[in-house]
Amino acid sequence: MGTRDEPPPLVEPVPVNTVFLNGLIVEDVGDDCFIITGYSLHRAPIDGTLERKIESRTAMTRAAILKGMYDVAKAIGFALAGELEANSDEKRLARKH
Repeated sequence: MGTRDEPPPLVEPVPVNTVFLNGLIVEDVGDDCFIITGYSLHRAPIDGTLERKIESRTAMTRAAILKGMYDVAKAIGFALAGELEANSDEKRLARKH
């Protein structure tokens, strides 16, 4: 088990699929708990409209989300919100088609 400063080891006793996500939807379900739905963008086969296909769902506490946000910001070099918005996958896909 890890020390106070060191997290416990990451283990994967059963293989877990890795999925590509274009975005997240966060739903507050109460008691400081949230459902995070990950989606990918697809074109509908019949009419070509853009749709969001659910790829994953995760339940997390507010504390876990905040820690994750910090870890992501650190990993990507604290990218600016304006930069992230300007380069969003939805905007790029809308411009392409």
